[in-house]
Amino acid sequence: MKIASIDIITVVVPTIPGRVHSASFGPAGWDQVPKHIIKLNTDEGIYGLGETSRGTPEEAIRQGFNQLKGRDPLKLSLQNVFREAATHRNTVLPFRDPVVSEDGGGTRDWENLTGWGTGAGYEAFEMAVFDIVGKIRGCPVHELLGGAYRDRVPADYWIGHQTPEDSALNARLGYERGFHGVKMKCTSDEPMVARVQAILEATDISFKCTIDPNQRFYRPAEAIALAKQFEAVGNVGVLEDPMAKWNLDWYCQLRAATTIPVALHLANPHDIINAIKVEAVDNFNLGGSMSQYDHNAAIADDAG
Repeated sequence: MKIASIDIITVVVPTIPGRVHSASFGPAGWDQVPKHIIKLNTDEGIYGLGETSRGTPEEAIRQGFNQLKGRDPLKLSLQNVFREAATHRNTVLPFRDPVVSEDGGGTRDWENLTGWGTGAGYEAFEMAVFDIVGKIRGCPVHELLGGAYRDRVPADYWIGHQTPEDSALNARLGYERGFHGVKMKCTSDEPMVARVQAILEATDISFKCTIDPNQRFYRPAEAIALAKQFEAVGNVGVLEDPMAKWNLDWYCQLRAATTIPVALHLANPHDIINAIKVEAVDNFNLGGSMSQYDHNAAIADDAG
């Protein structure tokens, strides 16, 4: 069996008006950025489906396919689908960042400097290859990743930048649909305390808010002051990426000053290990490809 061709379907997935940003914050914008659905076809009629993130260049997809065309999907490594399993350790550029010896000769790409070496579009090919291999083996993908850990996964509702009034309306919608919490995008310049208070009044104390300002609480003084006010309201479940992610000292300061759990959204295992070593967070929002996520989750789990 060989990988023979690829179909690329470009789609735009718009948001529902009023569900992400309040009108006063303007349109979301990012929802007009296209993504690609790929169908990776074999010469025996078995195919796999994959999906890119928004904004992935189509050229990156075509370059990735060129590395897979003509190869046997059962001989690909599921740790990095652009490699063949147990045949060689040569780097596959641009999807790995090798460590080269000082004299310029030789490479040990498993000794990776960055800790995470996949390029644009990799996640779509990984999904598609896992899909193909799972169909051939007659098993679900979770078995290829080591087996199921649970059979149900909690999921929160999601909103963007909203007024307290719109936050309450949308949180109520999620609450009535059976969600147990809401994640929101924000900055410290917005009426954050009023937002979480309005959500509490529209739902109940069990409906928790995940506050994710994408590092836009800016400084420990701002983040700590807001955290204290959130504690008084009582319905904030976690503070995710409140400040610059590179400054773990700030996260240690915040964690010491609040009873609200603090989280970092990370994909590189080196960053995860560094955060664990200084006890900067209570939990992680983990990223990475499927295989890399599996490794990252094991690191976090081993750290408690």
